[in-house]
Amino acid sequence: MINKKLNKELEGVLLKLELARSELSKNQDNVNKVLDEISAIKSGNPSKMAMDSLYSRSSLARFELSKKNKYISKLLGEINTIEKQLGNDIEVSDHAIVRYLERVENYKFSDVKANIIDDEIIEKANANKGTGKFINKSGLRIVMQDFVVITVLKKK
Repeated sequence: MINKKLNKELEGVLLKLELARSELSKNQDNVNKVLDEISAIKSGNPSKMAMDSLYSRSSLARFELSKKNKYISKLLGEINTIEKQLGNDIEVSDHAIVRYLERVENYKFSDVKANIIDDEIIEKANANKGTGKFINKSGLRIVMQDFVVITVLKKK
């Protein structure tokens, strides 16, 4: 039932997108037409009023073009959201996994940190301004940048 509703919603957004792209094409044609008119008039001796009118039309056409582009971006975002819902494409962030392990499985990350960062790592990090590749007492390869461990590699 939900997929049927989402498919119908997706169909509606796709129709809006098709219409918006068609209007965008017309707006682009209008901008090009005004720019051609400006070029043609500039070759003669145009009045200030004629030029002001063309520049005003050009600005309005570009504004409309910008609005259509933003609207199309919004529609593409909606399509992406609906497609994710249809595919049940729910991701679980690393942060959520860490919190689950801490709060549900009672995993002690302080123990993990202690296994990664030992006295030797602290000394090496301080000697190298917190950036580099170091091996800790357990033989793990620690990659650090600005005093932040960014990855841990297995022993060789």
